[in-house]
Amino acid sequence: MLVKLIHPEAGSDTIRAAAGQAKALASSTLAKVEVHSALARLAREGVPGEALSRRFSAFSALWERMARISMDRAADAAAGLCLKHPLRAPDAVHLASALLLRTEGGLEVVFGSADARLQDAARNEGFRIVG
Repeated sequence: MLVKLIHPEAGSDTIRAAAGQAKALASSTLAKVEVHSALARLAREGVPGEALSRRFSAFSALWERMARISMDRAADAAAGLCLKHPLRAPDAVHLASALLLRTEGGLEVVFGSADARLQDAARNEGFRIVG
């Protein structure tokens, strides 16, 4: 979902609107690798260097102001989520991170994902979904 904040694609407007209404943004530290992977894919697909550079800069600025949950902190919960829901490992880490934010921080967490399976798991864990 973070890519949608820095690169125009289907669903970007919805995600930007939700992010604009949020008091804060947070993610697993895994998201940094995922965003860089997505931006590298865009480079391979021919996005011009100047546009790509702007997206990397936009992500760096976004990342600096986001709350981040380390993968180490989320690992145990993520392992359990894999047994409970049909999730891929990275998706389990993101959902576990959101659960940590909600339980430890007492925060209302809105979960962002474009993946239907991850949305279903997050919904089953009691999250409101944007995506």
